[in-house]
Parts: sequence; structure tokens; C-alpha cells
Amino acid sequence: MAWRDITGEEPPPTPVSAGLYTEFGFPWFDLCDEGKADIKGSDVLGGVKTLKEIDEEKGFGVQHNDSPVEVPPQQVKTIKNESLVSDGSW
Repeated sequence: MAWRDITGEEPPPTPVSAGLYTEFGFPWFDLCDEGKADIKGSDVLGGVKTLKEIDEEKGFGVQHNDSPVEVPPQQVKTIKNESLVSDGSW
């Protein structure tokens, strides 16, 4: 594996957990949208199962730590200008 050849270390687990992401100091983004309503979910995608649900059906144990993570305030970046995040054209 290229990561191991280059760094001499084991690669981080994939997918990266929220805990590992936080531990590495990567930024979290606060979009300030708590007061906005959710959009209606897709009927077509309503039956899609999560990987956790599929793992449980197949008898696999917990694959990934989903515990809550305390994110230090200095790691949270606030996006105050709503025009910076816009809907796409689908």
C-alpha cells in the first residue's frame, strides 16, 4: 500500500470516524441553519439502508465507533454568509 511505503506507518482506518477526524484537528463547519426546516426526503431513496443496518442484518459486529465527539470550539468554522453555500442544479 502506498501510504505504508511512503510514511512507514499503518494507514488510518477508512472511512475516517468523527473521532479520528477531530483528533487530527480537521475543521468542522457550523452552517448556522438550526432554525431552518428539513427538506422532504426522497420516496425513491426512502428504502436505502445504512451500512450499519446492512452489517446488523448480516451479523457483523460494530464496524465503526459512532459515539458522540466533543469538538473543541477552535476547530469549528462558522459560515456566516449564506450565499457561500447554495443549492445545486440537479
